[in-house]
Amino acid sequence: MGILWTLLLSAIILFILLEILLAYIASVKLTRPPRKTGGWNPGDLGLQYTSIDVVTRDNTRLKGWLIKGGKASTIIVLHGYTASKYNETYIKPVVKLLSDEDYNVLVYDQRGHGESEGAYTTLGYREVDDLNDVIEWLRRNHPEIAGKIGVIGYSMGGAVVLMHAAKYGGVDAYIADSPYIDVFESGKRWIKRSKEPLRSMLLLVFPLIVKFTESRVRVKGEELRLYKYAKALKNSRILAIIGRRDDLVNIGEVTKFVEEARQAGAEVELWVTDSMHVRSIVTNPGEYREKVTGFLERYGL
Repeated sequence: MGILWTLLLSAIILFILLEILLAYIASVKLTRPPRKTGGWNPGDLGLQYTSIDVVTRDNTRLKGWLIKGGKASTIIVLHGYTASKYNETYIKPVVKLLSDEDYNVLVYDQRGHGESEGAYTTLGYREVDDLNDVIEWLRRNHPEIAGKIGVIGYSMGGAVVLMHAAKYGGVDAYIADSPYIDVFESGKRWIKRSKEPLRSMLLLVFPLIVKFTESRVRVKGEELRLYKYAKALKNSRILAIIGRRDDLVNIGEVTKFVEEARQAGAEVELWVTDSMHVRSIVTNPGEYREKVTGFLERYGL
Protein backbone atom coordinates (compact mmCIF):
# COMPACT_ATOMS: atom_id res chain seq x y z
CA MET A 1 0.00 0.00 0.00
CA GLY A 2 2.88 2.35 0.82
CA ILE A 3 4.38 1.84 -2.63
CA LEU A 4 1.02 2.56 -4.29
CA TRP A 5 0.60 5.81 -2.35
CA THR A 6 4.14 6.83 -3.25
CA LEU A 7 3.49 6.12 -6.94
CA LEU A 8 0.19 8.00 -6.81
CA LEU A 9 1.78 11.00 -5.09
CA SER A 10 4.64 10.97 -7.60
CA ALA A 11 2.15 10.88 -10.48
CA ILE A 12 0.21 13.82 -9.02
CA ILE A 13 3.38 15.86 -8.53
CA LEU A 14 4.53 15.03 -12.05
CA PHE A 15 1.14 16.07 -13.46
CA ILE A 16 1.25 19.38 -11.57
CA LEU A 17 4.78 20.08 -12.80
CA LEU A 18 3.77 19.27 -16.37
CA GLU A 19 0.77 21.61 -16.11
CA ILE A 20 2.98 24.42 -14.79
CA LEU A 21 5.41 23.81 -17.66
CA LEU A 22 2.51 23.80 -20.13
CA ALA A 23 1.24 27.12 -18.74
CA TYR A 24 4.71 28.65 -19.08
CA ILE A 25 5.14 27.42 -22.66
CA ALA A 26 1.65 28.68 -23.55
CA SER A 27 2.49 32.11 -22.10
CA VAL A 28 5.70 32.29 -24.15
CA LYS A 29 3.85 31.37 -27.33
CA LEU A 30 1.06 33.82 -26.51
CA THR A 31 3.45 36.75 -26.25
CA ARG A 32 5.65 35.69 -29.17
CA PRO A 33 3.28 34.88 -32.04
CA PRO A 34 4.72 33.56 -35.30
CA ARG A 35 5.86 36.35 -37.61
CA LYS A 36 3.98 36.35 -40.90
CA THR A 37 5.78 38.11 -43.73
CA GLY A 38 5.65 38.23 -47.50
CA GLY A 39 2.98 37.09 -49.92
CA TRP A 40 1.75 40.36 -51.39
CA ASN A 41 2.30 44.11 -51.39
CA PRO A 42 0.26 47.11 -52.62
CA GLY A 43 2.06 46.96 -55.96
CA ASP A 44 0.14 43.75 -56.66
CA LEU A 45 -3.04 45.87 -56.56
CA GLY A 46 -1.55 48.37 -59.00
CA LEU A 47 -0.88 50.87 -56.20
CA GLN A 48 2.20 53.01 -55.77
CA TYR A 49 3.52 52.84 -52.23
CA THR A 50 6.48 53.69 -50.04
CA SER A 51 7.97 51.44 -47.37
CA ILE A 52 8.16 53.35 -44.09
CA ASP A 53 9.87 53.01 -40.71
CA VAL A 54 8.39 54.58 -37.59
CA VAL A 55 10.51 54.59 -34.43
CA THR A 56 8.37 54.57 -31.29
CA ARG A 57 9.05 56.31 -28.00
CA ASP A 58 10.77 53.18 -26.66
CA ASN A 59 12.90 52.88 -29.84
CA THR A 60 10.95 50.02 -31.38
CA ARG A 61 11.07 50.21 -35.18
CA LEU A 62 7.73 49.58 -36.87
CA LYS A 63 7.65 48.64 -40.56
CA GLY A 64 4.82 49.68 -42.82
CA TRP A 65 3.55 50.93 -46.16
CA LEU A 66 2.23 54.37 -47.09
CA ILE A 67 -0.06 54.44 -50.11
CA LYS A 68 -0.97 57.90 -51.33
CA GLY A 69 -4.34 58.71 -52.83
CA GLY A 70 -5.95 61.92 -53.97
CA LYS A 71 -7.64 63.00 -50.76
CA ALA A 72 -6.22 65.00 -47.87
CA SER A 73 -7.41 62.30 -45.46
CA THR A 74 -5.40 59.26 -44.32
CA ILE A 75 -6.75 56.01 -42.90
CA ILE A 76 -4.41 53.99 -40.67
CA VAL A 77 -5.01 50.23 -40.72
CA LEU A 78 -4.16 47.89 -37.83
CA HIS A 79 -4.01 44.11 -38.13
CA GLY A 80 -4.94 41.66 -35.40
CA TYR A 81 -3.05 39.26 -33.15
CA THR A 82 -0.77 36.79 -35.05
CA ALA A 83 -1.39 38.65 -38.34
CA SER A 84 0.61 41.40 -40.11
CA LYS A 85 0.31 43.91 -42.95
CA TYR A 86 0.67 40.89 -45.25
CA ASN A 87 -2.67 39.44 -44.12
CA GLU A 88 -4.79 38.61 -47.17
CA THR A 89 -8.10 37.91 -45.41
CA TYR A 90 -8.95 41.45 -44.30
CA ILE A 91 -5.87 43.72 -44.66
CA LYS A 92 -5.48 43.28 -48.41
CA PRO A 93 -9.19 43.88 -49.18
CA VAL A 94 -9.49 46.89 -46.86
CA VAL A 95 -6.37 48.45 -48.39
CA LYS A 96 -7.97 48.01 -51.83
CA LEU A 97 -11.33 49.33 -50.60
CA LEU A 98 -9.81 52.48 -49.11
CA SER A 99 -7.46 53.05 -52.04
CA ASP A 100 -10.35 52.69 -54.50
CA GLU A 101 -12.05 55.50 -52.57
CA ASP A 102 -8.91 57.65 -53.07
CA TYR A 103 -7.88 57.69 -49.41
CA ASN A 104 -4.25 57.74 -48.37
CA VAL A 105 -3.59 54.49 -46.50
CA LEU A 106 -0.96 53.72 -43.88
CA VAL A 107 -0.68 50.11 -42.75
CA TYR A 108 2.05 48.76 -40.47
CA ASP A 109 3.13 45.68 -38.54
CA GLN A 110 2.42 46.02 -34.83
CA ARG A 111 5.28 45.32 -32.42
CA GLY A 112 6.26 41.68 -32.21
CA HIS A 113 4.51 40.97 -35.52
CA GLY A 114 5.54 40.81 -39.17
CA GLU A 115 8.70 42.77 -39.93
CA SER A 116 8.47 45.16 -36.98
CA GLU A 117 10.81 45.03 -34.02
CA GLY A 118 9.75 44.01 -30.54
CA ALA A 119 10.62 40.86 -28.64
CA TYR A 120 6.96 40.27 -27.79
CA THR A 121 3.45 41.62 -28.13
CA THR A 122 1.73 43.25 -25.16
CA LEU A 123 -1.67 42.20 -26.57
CA GLY A 124 -2.65 45.81 -27.24
CA TYR A 125 -1.45 47.73 -24.19
CA ARG A 126 1.78 49.34 -25.48
CA GLU A 127 0.49 49.08 -29.02
CA VAL A 128 -1.83 51.98 -28.14
CA ASP A 129 1.19 54.22 -27.62
CA ASP A 130 2.68 52.85 -30.85
CA LEU A 131 -0.43 53.90 -32.74
CA ASN A 132 -0.17 57.40 -31.33
CA ASP A 133 3.50 57.54 -32.34
CA VAL A 134 2.52 56.52 -35.88
CA ILE A 135 -0.12 59.26 -35.96
CA GLU A 136 2.40 61.85 -34.79
CA TRP A 137 4.94 60.59 -37.36
CA LEU A 138 2.34 61.04 -40.10
CA ARG A 139 1.49 64.57 -38.99
CA ARG A 140 5.14 65.50 -38.77
CA ASN A 141 6.35 63.98 -42.03
CA HIS A 142 3.25 64.21 -44.24
CA PRO A 143 1.11 67.13 -43.03
CA GLU A 144 -0.40 67.47 -46.51
CA ILE A 145 -2.33 64.20 -46.03
CA ALA A 146 -2.90 64.39 -42.28
CA GLY A 147 -5.61 67.03 -42.24
CA LYS A 148 -8.14 64.33 -41.34
CA ILE A 149 -7.19 60.95 -39.90
CA GLY A 150 -9.22 57.80 -39.46
CA VAL A 151 -8.17 54.48 -37.93
CA ILE A 152 -9.55 51.00 -38.62
CA GLY A 153 -8.42 48.01 -36.61
CA TYR A 154 -9.23 44.31 -36.61
CA SER A 155 -9.50 42.02 -33.58
CA MET A 156 -6.59 43.07 -31.30
CA GLY A 157 -6.15 46.03 -33.66
CA GLY A 158 -9.78 46.93 -32.99
CA ALA A 159 -9.14 46.90 -29.26
CA VAL A 160 -6.11 49.16 -29.81
CA VAL A 161 -8.38 51.55 -31.72
CA LEU A 162 -10.85 51.74 -28.81
CA MET A 163 -8.12 52.16 -26.19
CA HIS A 164 -6.51 54.91 -28.27
CA ALA A 165 -9.83 56.74 -28.47
CA ALA A 166 -10.01 56.67 -24.67
CA LYS A 167 -6.37 57.44 -23.88
CA TYR A 168 -5.47 59.95 -26.60
CA GLY A 169 -8.40 60.81 -28.86
CA GLY A 170 -7.68 63.40 -31.54
CA VAL A 171 -8.62 61.10 -34.42
CA ASP A 172 -11.58 62.08 -36.59
CA ALA A 173 -13.11 58.60 -36.88
CA TYR A 174 -12.42 55.22 -35.27
CA ILE A 175 -13.53 51.86 -36.71
CA ALA A 176 -13.17 48.71 -34.59
CA ASP A 177 -13.89 45.43 -36.40
CA SER A 178 -14.28 42.39 -34.12
CA PRO A 179 -12.45 44.06 -31.21
CA TYR A 180 -11.80 41.97 -28.15
CA ILE A 181 -13.43 43.53 -25.09
CA ASP A 182 -11.87 41.19 -22.52
CA VAL A 183 -8.62 39.76 -23.89
CA PHE A 184 -8.58 36.85 -21.45
CA GLU A 185 -12.17 35.79 -22.15
CA SER A 186 -11.26 35.83 -25.84
CA GLY A 187 -8.14 33.87 -24.90
CA LYS A 188 -10.27 31.13 -23.37
CA ARG A 189 -12.30 30.97 -26.55
CA TRP A 190 -9.08 30.74 -28.57
CA ILE A 191 -8.10 27.72 -26.47
CA LYS A 192 -11.49 26.12 -27.13
CA ARG A 193 -10.50 25.98 -30.80
CA SER A 194 -7.87 23.40 -29.77
CA LYS A 195 -8.45 19.65 -29.75
CA GLU A 196 -8.64 17.44 -26.69
CA PRO A 197 -6.78 16.67 -24.46
CA LEU A 198 -4.78 19.90 -25.01
CA ARG A 199 -7.90 22.04 -24.70
CA SER A 200 -8.80 20.72 -21.23
CA MET A 201 -5.19 20.88 -20.05
CA LEU A 202 -4.85 24.53 -21.11
CA LEU A 203 -8.20 25.56 -19.62
CA LEU A 204 -7.21 23.93 -16.34
CA VAL A 205 -4.10 26.11 -16.03
CA PHE A 206 -5.57 29.20 -17.67
CA PRO A 207 -5.29 31.37 -14.51
CA LEU A 208 -1.60 30.46 -14.37
CA ILE A 209 -1.17 31.32 -18.07
CA VAL A 210 -2.64 34.75 -17.27
CA LYS A 211 -0.24 35.25 -14.36
CA PHE A 212 2.78 34.24 -16.43
CA THR A 213 1.65 36.52 -19.27
CA GLU A 214 1.06 39.50 -16.96
CA SER A 215 4.55 39.07 -15.57
CA ARG A 216 6.15 38.63 -18.99
CA VAL A 217 4.66 41.74 -20.60
CA ARG A 218 4.43 43.70 -17.34
CA VAL A 219 0.77 44.52 -17.85
CA LYS A 220 -2.07 43.75 -15.45
CA GLY A 221 -5.00 41.94 -17.02
CA GLU A 222 -7.40 44.68 -15.92
CA GLU A 223 -5.67 47.03 -18.37
CA LEU A 224 -6.84 44.77 -21.20
CA ARG A 225 -10.50 44.66 -20.18
CA LEU A 226 -11.98 47.47 -22.22
CA TYR A 227 -15.02 48.31 -20.10
CA LYS A 228 -12.77 50.55 -18.00
CA TYR A 229 -12.12 52.69 -21.10
CA ALA A 230 -15.77 53.21 -22.11
CA LYS A 231 -16.34 56.17 -19.77
CA ALA A 232 -13.45 58.09 -21.37
CA LEU A 233 -14.97 58.05 -24.86
CA LYS A 234 -17.09 61.20 -24.52
CA ASN A 235 -15.97 62.96 -27.72
CA SER A 236 -15.15 59.94 -29.89
CA ARG A 237 -16.79 58.88 -33.13
CA ILE A 238 -16.76 55.11 -33.38
CA LEU A 239 -18.09 52.43 -35.71
CA ALA A 240 -18.03 48.98 -34.08
CA ILE A 241 -18.46 45.88 -36.26
CA ILE A 242 -19.17 42.42 -34.83
CA GLY A 243 -20.37 39.14 -36.31
CA ARG A 244 -22.98 36.88 -34.73
CA ARG A 245 -20.84 33.86 -35.60
CA ASP A 246 -17.69 35.27 -34.00
CA ASP A 247 -16.23 32.50 -31.81
CA LEU A 248 -13.57 34.73 -30.20
CA VAL A 249 -15.49 37.89 -29.30
CA ASN A 250 -18.89 37.57 -27.65
CA ILE A 251 -21.47 39.86 -29.23
CA GLY A 252 -22.86 40.60 -25.77
CA GLU A 253 -19.49 41.99 -24.66
CA VAL A 254 -19.42 44.37 -27.62
CA THR A 255 -23.01 45.56 -27.16
CA LYS A 256 -22.38 46.16 -23.44
CA PHE A 257 -19.26 48.19 -24.26
CA VAL A 258 -21.17 50.20 -26.88
CA GLU A 259 -23.97 50.96 -24.42
CA GLU A 260 -21.51 52.16 -21.78
CA ALA A 261 -19.66 54.30 -24.33
CA ARG A 262 -22.93 55.87 -25.49
CA GLN A 263 -23.89 56.66 -21.90
CA ALA A 264 -20.54 58.44 -21.59
CA GLY A 265 -21.45 60.64 -24.57
CA ALA A 266 -19.57 58.90 -27.40
CA GLU A 267 -21.06 58.79 -30.89
CA VAL A 268 -21.03 55.03 -31.47
CA GLU A 269 -22.58 53.14 -34.37
CA LEU A 270 -22.90 49.36 -34.11
CA TRP A 271 -23.13 47.11 -37.17
CA VAL A 272 -23.95 43.47 -36.44
CA THR A 273 -23.39 40.98 -39.27
CA ASP A 274 -23.83 37.22 -39.62
CA SER A 275 -20.10 36.74 -40.14
CA MET A 276 -17.31 35.01 -38.26
CA HIS A 277 -14.36 36.76 -36.61
CA VAL A 278 -12.97 39.59 -38.86
CA ARG A 279 -14.84 38.09 -41.84
CA SER A 280 -17.51 40.76 -42.43
CA ILE A 281 -15.37 42.33 -45.16
CA VAL A 282 -15.21 38.93 -46.85
CA THR A 283 -18.83 37.83 -46.56
CA ASN A 284 -20.42 41.29 -47.03
CA PRO A 285 -17.97 43.20 -49.26
CA GLY A 286 -20.52 45.55 -50.83
CA GLU A 287 -22.29 46.46 -47.60
CA TYR A 288 -18.93 46.67 -45.82
CA ARG A 289 -17.76 49.30 -48.31
CA GLU A 290 -20.98 51.28 -47.84
CA LYS A 291 -20.82 51.15 -44.04
CA VAL A 292 -17.13 52.06 -43.76
CA THR A 293 -17.01 54.79 -46.40
CA GLY A 294 -20.36 56.20 -45.31
CA PHE A 295 -19.11 56.46 -41.73
CA LEU A 296 -15.86 58.13 -42.79
CA GLU A 297 -17.63 60.58 -45.06
CA ARG A 298 -20.11 61.58 -42.35
CA TYR A 299 -17.19 62.94 -40.37
CA GLY A 300 -15.55 64.76 -43.23
CA LEU A 301 -12.93 62.20 -44.28
